[in-house]
Amino acid sequence: MINPYVWIGIGAIWLASLTGMFFWRGNEVEQVTNAKWTQRELDQVTAANKLLKDTEESYRVSEKAWAANQAAIVTKYTKEQQDAKAKSDAVIAGLRNGSIGVSFTRPASPRCADSPNLSSTPASVARSDATETIQLPREIGANIYSLASDADAVADQLRTCQALIVADRAK
Repeated sequence: MINPYVWIGIGAIWLASLTGMFFWRGNEVEQVTNAKWTQRELDQVTAANKLLKDTEESYRVSEKAWAANQAAIVTKYTKEQQDAKAKSDAVIAGLRNGSIGVSFTRPASPRCADSPNLSSTPASVARSDATETIQLPREIGANIYSLASDADAVADQLRTCQALIVADRAK
């Protein structure tokens, strides 16, 4: 018969070999699992980065288109403002030098009997639908036209602002 300590030694060696085999195989399985997880995470990060890059590029393209649209509106407005200013300056210069005049008609007012401008014919006083044309002085005409031009410029600015807002909301 064999010594019991030998059996214990053989059993201990056998258990040690099983434990070593378990840790050796377990470590290999853990490495394979870690490699799979690492590859999956790497694939997810790559896909997320690609999506981010594509999204960023599309936003940049749309932002450039938006900026070009805004610039076109501003350029159109600036050109219209310059044309309107040149026309206004020409008309105001004409009003000031007398080549253009501002006049308006109004119903003729009855004159007093003491007025030296009273017509000698009573028929002219009796007409109630008579009108008279009044010529404004040069400076007053120029000032009125200048005020009207300024009002038109404000209306143009409002239209341009509305166009910018509509274009911005369409984005």
